[in-house]
Amino acid sequence: MVDIDKLESDARKHALKAVDLDSKGKSEDAVFFYVEAAQALISVREQLISDRQQQSTTSSSIDLNEIVRLIHDYIKRAEGIKASLKSKPTPSLHLKNTSEKGAERARYLLTQALDQDEQKQYEAAFKLYQEAITLCLNEKKTNNNTKIKEQLEKIAYQALERAEELKRTELNSSSHIRLPSPPRDEIIQKEEQQPLDIDQNNINIIDKRAKLSSHELDVLRRGSKINGRDYVPFFNIDLRERFAYQTPFVDPHGPLKLAPKQQTHFLRLARPDEIMSEPKMIMALSYFSIKQDLISDCSFVASLAVSVQYEIKFNKRLITSIIYPQNKQGEPIYNPCGKYMVRFHLNGVWRKVIIDDTLPIDHSNRLLCSSTTNKNEIWVSLLEKAYMKVMGGYDFPGSNSTVDLHALTGIYHIFYF
Repeated sequence: MVDIDKLESDARKHALKAVDLDSKGKSEDAVFFYVEAAQALISVREQLISDRQQQSTTSSSIDLNEIVRLIHDYIKRAEGIKASLKSKPTPSLHLKNTSEKGAERARYLLTQALDQDEQKQYEAAFKLYQEAITLCLNEKKTNNNTKIKEQLEKIAYQALERAEELKRTELNSSSHIRLPSPPRDEIIQKEEQQPLDIDQNNINIIDKRAKLSSHELDVLRRGSKINGRDYVPFFNIDLRERFAYQTPFVDPHGPLKLAPKQQTHFLRLARPDEIMSEPKMIMALSYFSIKQDLISDCSFVASLAVSVQYEIKFNKRLITSIIYPQNKQGEPIYNPCGKYMVRFHLNGVWRKVIIDDTLPIDHSNRLLCSSTTNKNEIWVSLLEKAYMKVMGGYDFPGSNSTVDLHALTGIYHIFYF
């Protein structure tokens, strides 16, 4: 059932954000949120009209005429801002310098250490604290910015204080000593290794440990090889994947092969913080803002839009649940260290795909891949990159929405003729 309350809440949240940004002179971001607020209200209006025709009892806290007026006002304001922006010179983009990026990675290392600490993963937390301290010390040596130096000192002090406490308490107790696990094989080979299941009603990961036979595991093992690479099933241990590093992560598999149209305009691969002032994973989840570019993956982009529309309309986490790292609320977040993991349903089971955040750009610093109308969002570009990696590269010959929707959601879809 459509969640009217959630749609109204989204509309209110987007409208408040738009007005706030508008008042602060952040015009482009304001346009984005005005449009999102209008789009959410359009969905509310459509549902209310549909319910009235079916004589349903669904109600809204906003009068239908008021909804129509607000939609008109938000769209009118967005169009007015866009018209005024055309007559103004493009403002210069403030990008983080090397020192700011180093401090951001140090802060993320500390955050990840604190998360591991809270989960009682003391050895992992201690290692991350150590790396945060090392990064802070190295960055201070080459940094002349007093403000950033103070930030680095604060991060290092907090990490050192907690690391020393762990050494005195948790790591000094034999009850917390854990022997190291052997390296995980790239392919399932043991019957003891069982992939995770997914609760499709709540879109949550559940370790049901439904025991598969050796033959079934062998099928999954052989199904791990896709376009020359192994994509292993998603295990419980993958929920503890490491994402924080002292230096930006680089995918060991190398860059993806470009599509012919991309090659014509290609300048280089760039990370989000090299072309965006404030990279964000998701500013406002929206199917309306998704835009395809030079890659022939229209079925994937369409499937992504449908999945997002479903998530928004029914308040079921289809897309936001498959991108990692995530915060404590289970929401995907931007990683300044540049490593991401995406979970796709491929060859009978959920599988992990690891990517870095380098994206193809042209001479104008414009992305040569799918993105959103909000210039600081990266979720569409990263999901597309992960899927293109599985498919062999950006030179993707195309697919169909049944295959792509199943990979994104794990739900089987049927064509009707």
